[in-house]
Amino acid sequence: MAAPLRAAGPGDPAAEAVAGASIRWEKDFKSALRKAKASGRPLMVDFWAEWCHWCHQLDETTYRDPNVVAQALDFVTVKVNTEGSLGDAELASRYGVEELPTIAFLSPSGRAFLRRGQFEGPERFATTLETARRLAGEVAALETALARDGGDAAALAGLGVLLSEHGLVAESRDLLRRARKGDAGRPIGERKKSRRLLALAERHHGKQRDAERLLEEALSLGPADAVEDAAALFALGEAYLERGEADRARGAWQRSLDLAPAGPIALLAIEALSRISRQ
Repeated sequence: MAAPLRAAGPGDPAAEAVAGASIRWEKDFKSALRKAKASGRPLMVDFWAEWCHWCHQLDETTYRDPNVVAQALDFVTVKVNTEGSLGDAELASRYGVEELPTIAFLSPSGRAFLRRGQFEGPERFATTLETARRLAGEVAALETALARDGGDAAALAGLGVLLSEHGLVAESRDLLRRARKGDAGRPIGERKKSRRLLALAERHHGKQRDAERLLEEALSLGPADAVEDAAALFALGEAYLERGEADRARGAWQRSLDLAPAGPIALLAIEALSRISRQ
């Protein structure tokens, strides 16, 4: 049974109890993971190195803030020295650490669902913790569904979309691939979205042609969905431009704008059309 999650703020008893304290860190990832599994709490993993100035700044400022310390009680917190043991270096690679500091949030099963790759002050990091706590609940529900049925297309797509939309594009790839194989009965808009985000993951892995085919497949699914089709067309335009087909890119962006002339995709399409015209 997962422990209930708490939100602590100024004046909260938990925050007052930790005033003047700092986050208490586990020093071994494997023992922290066992503790997370036993308690049902997500993990917060601080990847650091001795030479990293901003890592030390986190310790001296953010991790001593009473609100942050109180909210961190909802997580199993562990530090990983990226230049420590070979195992620690492998952990950094596994969780996509490319810069320091990096703070990764993991489910009790060890699945990363949120990552921050820069220093954050107390106020901003408190918001990150709130986001991580909310996402942890969503991930837990989706992982429970997958434990019951590993082929549950809705859960696979839901988890893949969640990861992709929070910056873990590479980690979403396998989930979205599996979702695509069994989603024939799913709502059209969701099927289009999962293919569009899978295309993004394939591009991330250098599979440009596969990405284009997925976007074309998304567009071929009927009936039309103006918002999702506009997003797919915008992504298709980016793919065309990457291989030097400026005219096809321009056409895709114009179609995207025509389909959904308002909203964030429209703004992106207008900017892209303006940029290509200048070039």
